[in-house]
Amino acid sequence: MTKIENYFPKFGVNKINEIERLIFEISKIESSSTQELLLSIKGLKYESAKLQLLKRRYPQTFNKNAKPPLSSFYLPKHKINKDLIADTAPSEFAPAHIFYVKKAADSAVFCNVRNLFPYADTIEIESLKSFQKGKGFKPADYNNRLQNLFLTQEKHDFFKQCPCSVDAVRCGYGIMNIGMGCPYECSYCFLQGYQNIGGIVLPYNIDDYLRE
Repeated sequence: MTKIENYFPKFGVNKINEIERLIFEISKIESSSTQELLLSIKGLKYESAKLQLLKRRYPQTFNKNAKPPLSSFYLPKHKINKDLIADTAPSEFAPAHIFYVKKAADSAVFCNVRNLFPYADTIEIESLKSFQKGKGFKPADYNNRLQNLFLTQEKHDFFKQCPCSVDAVRCGYGIMNIGMGCPYECSYCFLQGYQNIGGIVLPYNIDDYLRE
């Protein structure tokens, strides 16, 4: 915000907040820097600067036939909580902690995982449900999910019909569940919104899956 305050030294707090919000949104859309956007503004008057940015932010709204009042746009203060930022940088899957239910210790999956990640801690848990009980899920848990691997027993949902949306024509697809969580950060993936466990979950009883 310092750059914007220095560029518009006569603007009050509210005007600075509006300009900052517009510059933030435009920079995300156009992949432009704050400095580039500030230099593109002609003149240092508030209404002129705001209008130029609004035209750039909402090109379809500000056309030759429509000139909406500048006060009609809600521009909340731009404030980012660093604790709510997801870390999307590529990283190798090498869990530091392996949580497993008691029966998993005798499985081939557990043996393979221990060979793959010999330096990881192994921690026995009663169940994934009991382990998660009372714990919330925050962006920090999502960011650290590659540090934790859970080996659990799948009892019900190896294969089932897609439940589909209520009152919608059924798709007819089947769903195979052989784990939960993903190490990738695909921007188009809506399934990331369903992730509420701070780790990657795999069933140790893979033989049951193959039989089913």
